[in-house]
Amino acid sequence: MYLHVKWIIIISFLSITASPANANIINTKLSFFSIKPLTCVVQKIGDTCQLMATVRWKADIPANLCLVQDETKIYCWKNKKMGTQVIPIELKDTTNFTLIDDGNTVFASQKVNINAIQPTKTRRRLRSAWSIF
Repeated sequence: MYLHVKWIIIISFLSITASPANANIINTKLSFFSIKPLTCVVQKIGDTCQLMATVRWKADIPANLCLVQDETKIYCWKNKKMGTQVIPIELKDTTNFTLIDDGNTVFASQKVNINAIQPTKTRRRLRSAWSIF
């Protein structure tokens, strides 16, 4: 139990302290892009993660930009220089989010990771369950 709580605290700390520098800004017209949290914690690998992600971006000129999860547009901003939105997201696996314009030009991308509390496989016992000593 203590180990599980310890991992949750560590993962939460990492997701809170993660800087927007982790975002891959591709287009020079975009000066800032972030998605928080960067990590979602599930009970075991394969579980669906549901979270409320905060997306923020800032551009030098007004633009029509959309946030894309894998191949699906999940939110769009029209003629804006900056955007902030809290979006409900479901993840099954580590997912790449992309900020694109009307012409599908990629402005920035950010990966959101999934971590599991339970280990992926059980540890093999190193000695017999019984012993003389």
